[in-house]
Amino acid sequence: MKILEKLSEVVYIKVIENGFLTNISSSEQEATFLAKEPFSTSRLAIGQFGPAESLLKEIITKTKRHFLQPAPIVIIHQLYKAEGGLSEIEIRVLKELAYGAGARAVHVWQGDELSKKAIESEIYKST
Repeated sequence: MKILEKLSEVVYIKVIENGFLTNISSSEQEATFLAKEPFSTSRLAIGQFGPAESLLKEIITKTKRHFLQPAPIVIIHQLYKAEGGLSEIEIRVLKELAYGAGARAVHVWQGDELSKKAIESEIYKST
């Protein structure tokens, strides 16, 4: 594992209708962030890119403890409108969204929700 990855915060973000769920500190408590302007549409979890990216930037900013800390590694998991799996386009939207919001690396997760231990395991596997 690279030294920069040891210093980076890993942020697990779950996409819900017009918002995100995440832990922004080391606590186990999950926080809900809802967009001021809706970004979900009747067909897509992320139908409006701008409001979604703006909210995700706010969350990523809150994860940084100081300005010298590297950008976080983001695991993004779409819970809303994900029945049957995500399309190639939806995966790309999630990656572009997280990179645009300031992530250093992005992993799109599909499947059951991840535990803290599983998150660490996924990051180690991908490095």
